[in-house]
Amino acid sequence: MPRYLIERRFHVAEDEMPDVSRKSKRIAQESFPEVVWEHSHVSVDDAGRVTTFCVYRAPNEEMVRSHAKELGQHDVAGVHEIAGEFDAHIAAVHAVAEPLDIEFLSLGMQPKWPRAAIPIMPKRTRSLAGTGRV
Repeated sequence: MPRYLIERRFHVAEDEMPDVSRKSKRIAQESFPEVVWEHSHVSVDDAGRVTTFCVYRAPNEEMVRSHAKELGQHDVAGVHEIAGEFDAHIAAVHAVAEPLDIEFLSLGMQPKWPRAAIPIMPKRTRSLAGTGRV
């Protein structure tokens, strides 16, 4: 499902934000169950104006905007579909992967060897934990 970053400039004080957050969650649960909040960053300027940068999973941008409209108490400065992420963890992974010419390190991957040197167990050759299932 696509992920979106929404920037909002609120018309309420910082101490009112917990109530706004609870209202946002309630609206999402009752009216937009497909919209799932992941996390938020909150900024308060010297004048006390609150800006948030929130990440949501949603079927489309319009649903994110509809949730925001129902919440009210703010202006939407922008909604952007997230194309990718780059953070400290991913930077550390890239630092290991790039010299080895590895473009993606999946779970269970061994970063010391190139893919061609890693033995692979073909699917359906072993059962899982003795269950008989493969």
